Amino acid sequence: MSVTNFSANVAGAQLASRNGYGTRGRPIKLKVNCFEVKSLPDFVIHQYDVVMTPDVPKTVKRQVWGQFEAQHGASLQGLQVVYDGVAIAFSNGHFYGGERKEYEVNLPDEGSNDRGGRPFKIVFTTANTLNLHEMALFLKRQTPVSAI
Repeated sequence: MSVTNFSANVAGAQLASRNGYGTRGRPIKLKVNCFEVKSLPDFVIHQYDVVMTPDVPKTVKRQVWGQFEAQHGASLQGLQVVYDGVAIAFSNGHFYGGERKEYEVNLPDEGSNDRGGRPFKIVFTTANTLNLHEMALFLKRQTPVSAI
């Protein structure tokens, strides 16, 4: 089948062919940084929307996050929580009850031994979950995508 005559029916939608597709340009060498995933752990990943107030630059948000871990680490119940530095966090378990949790964090002033500092509020809202066992079954084509 030639590339220029390609058309497919995907979920009832007719895809238009692109005239001249694949006839111009030149081959290139492409290096890809990737790795093969041979297995997935058997747990659920929880995704949270994170709102930090007052709004500060990303570098300060990372400092506030460090203080959050230091001040509230015990409430994470031994779970690993990763933060993208902007607005999303992921954990390998749900670390609070309900859909929303608010934490108060104090960022110490630089060069000060005072326990006070700048107050911040971090609000976690449950956004999504991803069952890695179901994902592994999907990748093995043993369950439909709707199950994920």
